[in-house]
Amino acid sequence: MKATFVVYCRAAVQTLGLIGADAMPPLLEQLTTNENETIRTSCAKALAAIALNFPEEPFPTEALEGLQKEMGGWGDGEMGQIADCVF
Repeated sequence: MKATFVVYCRAAVQTLGLIGADAMPPLLEQLTTNENETIRTSCAKALAAIALNFPEEPFPTEALEGLQKEMGGWGDGEMGQIADCVF
């Protein structure tokens, strides 16, 4: 079951990364409030994908602050690698 969940999360990350700014508010909410680490990581990846897919659009301050807050203690793992890409 967990492997299937991860597959769905990966597909969601790719899709939300293509939607763009409209997807940011719910992603930020889940990034900062959800207890599931896989969901928080997926939200961070989707926000990073939005930044990469829409480089001409300014990245909202709220999104940067949310990512920085959530990634503050995760410098060595996957979230730290995402932080390196975004910041």
